[in-house]
Formats: sequence, C-alpha cells, structure tokens
Amino acid sequence: MARNPDWFLFNKIFESYDKLKFQKEPCDRLVVHARVSAGEKVLDVACGTGWATLAAAHAVGPAGRVNGIDIADKALEIARGKALKAGLANVSFEEQDGHHPKFEDGVFDVATCASALFGFQDIPGALREWRRVLRPGGRVAISSFGPEFRTGSIMLRNTIAKYHTGASPRNPNEGYLETIEQCANQLTEAGFGNIQTASEELGYYYPNLDAYWEEDVMSSMRRIPLDKLDPAKAERVRVEHLEEMKIFARDQGVWRPVPTLFAIGLKPD
Repeated sequence: MARNPDWFLFNKIFESYDKLKFQKEPCDRLVVHARVSAGEKVLDVACGTGWATLAAAHAVGPAGRVNGIDIADKALEIARGKALKAGLANVSFEEQDGHHPKFEDGVFDVATCASALFGFQDIPGALREWRRVLRPGGRVAISSFGPEFRTGSIMLRNTIAKYHTGASPRNPNEGYLETIEQCANQLTEAGFGNIQTASEELGYYYPNLDAYWEEDVMSSMRRIPLDKLDPAKAERVRVEHLEEMKIFARDQGVWRPVPTLFAIGLKPD
C-alpha cells in the first residue's frame, strides 16, 4: 500500500508513545462520552497503540466488535499485543488511512477518534467518510486539546529554532480544534446533528523537570528535531527549555495541563 507521508514520523516515536501520560485517560473518557454500549460495532480511527480501541472493546463486550485503524504499523503491533494480553477476542487492528476507511457504508454504530483529528490533512473529508460508514442514527465522537496543551511545545520549538535552521515537524492545523465551538462546527458541517460537547482538565504532575523531559519530550514527536542537532546543541536546548518550564513548577511537581475537549454527533436517520 502507498504510505502516508506521516507514516515515517509516527512510526519513529511509537516505541515510547505509551510513556506519554496524556494519551490513555482522554481515550478512556472519549469512550464514556460516546456512550459505547454492549453489542455495538465501533470503528476507532487513528487508534495508535490502542487505548481507545481497547476501552471500547471492554464496553461492547463479547457481542460487540471494534475495529482499530492507523497508518503506523508499529503502533498496531503494540495494540495487538495489548489486546492479546487482555484476552480480548472482539477487537482487530488494521493499517489504514483514516481519511479513507476501507469499510462498506453503514456498518458501524459508533466512530471514535481520540486526540488525532487535528493532525488530519483533510478534516472535513475524513469526517464525511466516517459518517458514510455509520448506520443511520450512528454516532461520531472526537476529542481534542485546548490551547494550553501546546504551551510547552511552542516554547521548545522556539528554543530549538535558535540552534537549528531546518523546519521542525509542525501540524498544519496547529491552533485548530482547540475550542468546543470549532469541534462542534466541524461535526455540523460534515452532516452530523444533535451535537453534544464537554470539556475536562485531565492534567497531571511530573515529579520533577527531568521526568518531564524524559517522559514527555523524549517520548513524543517533539524529540524529532532534537535528533538532528549535534549533542552539544541538543544539551543546550534541554537546559534552556527546562529553565523556561519552571513556570509550571508547583509544590506537587511540574504541572502538565491537558485540557481535553469532547464532541459527539449523530448521523441523521
């Protein structure tokens, strides 16, 4: 199959992806907000290492079915291992581009996408495709992050720019889907109705700045431009970035804000 250009970036970081604490809880909460229930058929788009897929598999039970799709085959290997360890026989994973899911019309009750839609090249087109594979009355549920989530990333990118003239990986939709209104409008424009929204702060504390660096920066795609620097420059970036991150220091540790947005819409009957 032809590779999505992002395949190389995503596969580069998925060995450490599950160290990112902001991944799992938003996935679990998305399945709750989507009201996934016993016996339903669910499509989890851009499933990554499978957190939302597995949560949905538990929710639908043995009478239901969940299909997880993603462009990163290494992430799917991790997801399959999790499903096997959990003894879940009602879930499967397949390498597919979420812009064009390879399923027939109207076969799913629910389509979910946890913290990934903002990275799609064609957001309206993807949502229309998810609407296509839903039965009449089926639900789409997406999650995204508020603007405070990106604060540390922007600070790091600006620091790296002082030592590296090449372009850093940057989402072309950066700054979008960062409000409830933007999320709801996208669902409405894609033909969904009865839009329901919610927001939750799912942030947490790192014990110290070094833990933040290892478990957040070095486990995510934010480390990719660092790999292009010589060791001395990379170390200067680390020292400067951790200094500026002291604005998030609290008595409990280093605060990592995770303002999480949820939007759910129905396909008309």
